[in-house]
Amino acid sequence: MASRMGFEAYGIEAEPVHVAYAETFVQAYGSKTRFVQGRFIPDDFEWNPVNGDDVIRTICDPASAYDKLEMELRDFDLVYAYP
Repeated sequence: MASRMGFEAYGIEAEPVHVAYAETFVQAYGSKTRFVQGRFIPDDFEWNPVNGDDVIRTICDPASAYDKLEMELRDFDLVYAYP
């Protein structure tokens, strides 16, 4: 939706099959959104259960996707995460 409204949009997805589906979807609807496989948590993130949940509820196995986008988290004006 962001791309169709004129915004530069990116998608980060941990599951390769979902990236493939998203790429098919954007082609069908003329979106310019770029999707990459990886995690949305930056590599330098340090999880500290003392300051939050003691359970991680997101996939942390794949590498961070920011290198693939040649961007950093701070390069984004808005981040919507649906873990």
